[in-house]
Amino acid sequence: MEYSLYYLNKQANLKNLKITEIIDKLNLIGFEVDDIYNEPLLTNDLLNDTRLLIEIPSNRQDLLNEKFFLNEISTIFSVDTYNVWNRLQIKYSFLIENSKHKHINLPINQINSDLKDIVIYKFELENCFTKKSPQWIQQKLKSRGVSPLNDLNDFLNLITVEYGTTILSKCNKDSKSEFVIKRLQINENFENFEIPAGSIVLKNKLNKIVSVLGFVNFNEPNKSGQVSLEACFYDIYSNINKLNTINTKLSFKYLRSMFIENFEVALKRVLSFLEFYNSDLSLVGVASNQKVNLTFKSHKTIRLSKNLLRQVLNITNFDYEIFKKANLKIIGETHNNFYIRVLSVRKDLNREIDLIEEYSRFVGYKNFQEILPKKSLTYSSKKLNNYKYIQNFLINYGFNEVFTNSLVHKTNQTNMFSIDLQNPLNKEINTLRTSLFPRLLEVMHLNLKAGYSNCNFFEIGRVFKKSDKQIIEQDKLAGIFQYSFAKTNAQQNINWFIAKGLLEMFIKSFGYENLEIFELSNKTKYFHSTRSIQFRVKNKVLGTFGEVNPMLENFQQLKEPVFMFEFNLVHFKNWRMKSEIISYKDYSKYPSIVRDLSLTLNKKIQFSTLKQFIQETTKNLININFFDIYFDPIAIDKVNLGVRLEFQKNDRTLTTLEIDTEISNLLKCLTKEFKIEV
Repeated sequence: MEYSLYYLNKQANLKNLKITEIIDKLNLIGFEVDDIYNEPLLTNDLLNDTRLLIEIPSNRQDLLNEKFFLNEISTIFSVDTYNVWNRLQIKYSFLIENSKHKHINLPINQINSDLKDIVIYKFELENCFTKKSPQWIQQKLKSRGVSPLNDLNDFLNLITVEYGTTILSKCNKDSKSEFVIKRLQINENFENFEIPAGSIVLKNKLNKIVSVLGFVNFNEPNKSGQVSLEACFYDIYSNINKLNTINTKLSFKYLRSMFIENFEVALKRVLSFLEFYNSDLSLVGVASNQKVNLTFKSHKTIRLSKNLLRQVLNITNFDYEIFKKANLKIIGETHNNFYIRVLSVRKDLNREIDLIEEYSRFVGYKNFQEILPKKSLTYSSKKLNNYKYIQNFLINYGFNEVFTNSLVHKTNQTNMFSIDLQNPLNKEINTLRTSLFPRLLEVMHLNLKAGYSNCNFFEIGRVFKKSDKQIIEQDKLAGIFQYSFAKTNAQQNINWFIAKGLLEMFIKSFGYENLEIFELSNKTKYFHSTRSIQFRVKNKVLGTFGEVNPMLENFQQLKEPVFMFEFNLVHFKNWRMKSEIISYKDYSKYPSIVRDLSLTLNKKIQFSTLKQFIQETTKNLININFFDIYFDPIAIDKVNLGVRLEFQKNDRTLTTLEIDTEISNLLKCLTKEFKIEV
């Protein structure tokens, strides 16, 4: 809104307050001054006027009328406003009473309406020949940023900016018409305007539109001096009727609720003006839908917690004068709460936090102490215990940890899941990685090319992918290594089982016992198509292990196989590292007996299943291991295993006969269950 410092000084007597001080104080409490206009007064060319363009918060629409705006200014600058009308009311009370009795018996015509929560009054005047508005009214409108029209509507616009009550003018051509309020079902024309369907209109008995809610008619009064005034009231916050309005130069007055409590004073003021400039003015008819009643609460009570006020504003003591300045009347107080009465016009004050914001405005936003977070390092070493264990485990087995960039070139990514940066630093690294393997393969290739002997690497890092329009982040452990245990070409396959056993030992250190092995279901470009597996527990995939795909360009000429693995660290938490306390058992004084068996069985039989079966079937067995493996090129579906069994008893030495009996029973059970050959 716009307001003149000339009129502000007349109403509030700001004395020698500088314009910079006014602007700073308005800005401090949230009324931002966007622009300043300097221009001469219409009423006196020798005097200059300064007009401020003030940005009113959207929740303070009550400040768009002068009455409440001046009340707000009086509290901000601690000044008293001049209530001229209150003084004139006493001085000319007898004239007002005469005018009141003159029209007290005037009949009220009924306006039919089936719409809820809307009240319309229509006043019919005669002998109203005013065609021009006085200069002081034009000056006051101009000081509020409203362009004067120099006709009857200037009087009505003055009432709008002063009291927030809208009274519209319309030439009255048929004073005896019956009126009805309707909602348009189709578009209709009125005064060369197309009124859209859904608009609320006032029609006469001929079904002709007389006026439209929210439309100001700027036509001058006709030669007979017949004019009608229209006033509408509804609560635009709830807007049950879904009213549509037509914007004009004074569109702000239709975009807020109208305050019916000011209507009587506003109507008296506009009729007094018209009567002053038209001595023969007479009110000949009134129409209204009186059966519809709007209910307005005079005030509301809100509970305000003292502790919340202290915490939000970082204060210890309360200033009761600030509550008075903000028109927040304390009607009750307890040890923990204030009970605040709020005026009905303050639609923006409904919650505790609204009252706190209102209190802070009058303190000044720049006058509060900052509430900064405590500068303390909240690092917990326990959170990363699993990472430390993983690092130590792999380093102890000859691995080297590497750290690579999480940004990669887009060609290394799967386009379906990749996440591209909108503004990358360079074109070489423009995408978040979806796997740790591309960088690990590059690291190993460079080290092998440089001739380094230990080329076993692992990395703990985060990968990213896009799925169902969501970005998923996962912490992964990945590694790449070579294992040269068997030196002869005939026993190269044993390296695969030794590498697999290393990872099984790692998984079991986190409490996973019933480990299941499955073939790799989804083929990838990184793993060998037939020498790759998944580790699962109860259909939950822990990780992947296998040989590097021999089709990768940098690994085609290597004589020894290269292995890779990847684990999802969400399954390797700290709590899984807590193993049960093993109770102490006496060590046997008697010697153990070891027997070796050579078994031929189907390749699909898992050694863990075979091991569990032997432990459940055999008595006095304390240990079982396999020490040799051989693949016969003739029988490609068979595998030859060398199994070592260790027997021992705590109270005596086992005899050869007992051991032979156990071995014989075990071989019968294995032959029956797994169809093995001894």
